Amino acid sequence: MQRFGSSGGLLCDIAAFQREDCYLDHYIRDFPCLSKGHEVSLTSSSKRIPPSLFRWLESCLKHGCSCTSISHLPTLIFKYGSSVVNRGRKIVSFYSLLCGAELLGKRLSSSVSCAVASGSFNTPEELTVLSMVGERVGLQQLDLLLAGVSLPLRDAHLWQLAQRTTDLPFGRRAFTRATTCTLLTEALTVPKLVLAGWLPAQQNATVNLDPNVRNVQELKS
Repeated sequence: MQRFGSSGGLLCDIAAFQREDCYLDHYIRDFPCLSKGHEVSLTSSSKRIPPSLFRWLESCLKHGCSCTSISHLPTLIFKYGSSVVNRGRKIVSFYSLLCGAELLGKRLSSSVSCAVASGSFNTPEELTVLSMVGERVGLQQLDLLLAGVSLPLRDAHLWQLAQRTTDLPFGRRAFTRATTCTLLTEALTVPKLVLAGWLPAQQNATVNLDPNVRNVQELKS
């Protein structure tokens, strides 16, 4: 963090010298201690807005990928580089596909590259999961992200698993998503058993079994 603070101080000085108050405000928000000695005036003639990955993600979720400007993204996102930049590229590609971006070869309509695993898909969620497989990003990697960033991707992954509800054995289905996290000294809480399934082949009909039914023949009717 000390190295980042030194870089932040240098960036603040450059922004103040160039009278780029929007950039100065951006850097000070990340490093509040740098506010001393710098006066931010957002009413200046500077109109340039610094790129922000979080601003792009928020806009993508609200308005869709096609209505979100790539000018919000740092230019390094579109290039291969360090692992930090590469991780940002993957997040942008996942959000792009989840919010309706088109797959154009190895690139998306949002101008970022993405490796997509082979497989059939009918929904943006299914295509997003295939891209996560192609980019070798699983739940372990999602745990390293901020909760607000990883949540839509977890939902896409859960959507893909919920389609197989009727195919999974009851015991395996209950813990597919690791719904319970306990310590060795804690009692294990069994999640509620969901006896419902989605049948895509029958116009997305939902079948909800009654747990009180004891006669198997009644389920066939």
